[in-house]
Amino acid sequence: METELNDFVNNTVCAAGSKIEKVAQFLPTASSRGTELMASRRPSEDANSELTNVGITLGKVIGGGSFAKVSSAKQIVNGQEHKRAVKIMNLDKINDPRFESTFLARELEILRIVNHKHIVKVHGVIESGRFVYVITDLYACDLLQYIQQRGVLTESVARRVIRELCQAVIYLHDELDVAHRDLKTENLFLSYHGRLILGDFGFARKVGGELSGTRCGSDGYIAPEVAASTRQIDAKLGDVWSVGVILFSVVTKSLPFDKREYKIMNKYKRVKIRYPPNCEISDCLKDLGVGNSSFKDG
Repeated sequence: METELNDFVNNTVCAAGSKIEKVAQFLPTASSRGTELMASRRPSEDANSELTNVGITLGKVIGGGSFAKVSSAKQIVNGQEHKRAVKIMNLDKINDPRFESTFLARELEILRIVNHKHIVKVHGVIESGRFVYVITDLYACDLLQYIQQRGVLTESVARRVIRELCQAVIYLHDELDVAHRDLKTENLFLSYHGRLILGDFGFARKVGGELSGTRCGSDGYIAPEVAASTRQIDAKLGDVWSVGVILFSVVTKSLPFDKREYKIMNKYKRVKIRYPPNCEISDCLKDLGVGNSSFKDG
């Protein structure tokens, strides 16, 4: 039923105690190693002062990686308290020289201009020394966590999730001429009211009619052409492929192709999607299947 996502974030994940801390226990991206890496160099006092100036009080670390961590936070705006997440990036921890000059610059540019109900809301970006702070709304959990904890989505909820995702992707493609290039369940978040929110624009870029030959994205979700890096493709079509993979994953709790199958697809340019027999969704939804980029459904 349509309220299933709302029930999950409001009653299951957020029951008893702090909602933020409860969600943090389950986040698959949480990493104590990421916290240790960040501890080697503390953010500047100037940045902490700037966070305080905009009413931000940092809370617990709820996620992390090799060069960044995400902390829960509270922000006071006009006397009202709001839940926030603050992504703190330590640029000295980044090994790829292209990240700061290319990927990060693109991400911040795009985040500053997006304005859509199904895309992460950014409330500020603070650059201080070799640290970058991105302030966003705090969300209850990501879609991968939801699937892991509750199992596959019912057809009605799957339709809603994909509809909201498509609205976000169409906005990016048609209004901003932007390709996300890393669509996956880990980058789809659920608000405390069950609304789907698209986030993580680290690989996003303006397309401008150009083809892309850059291999970026996540294994299992990227189009086979991108995985093989054999030729340039329209990055927007790569997003379409990933939307189809997400649909498959939320109703089966699995990915449709492995590495061996990717190699076959690149050789023969044909795709045959096989849903498991116990997948109880309509043929209409299955027909949406894995959105294909340049392949023909077999």
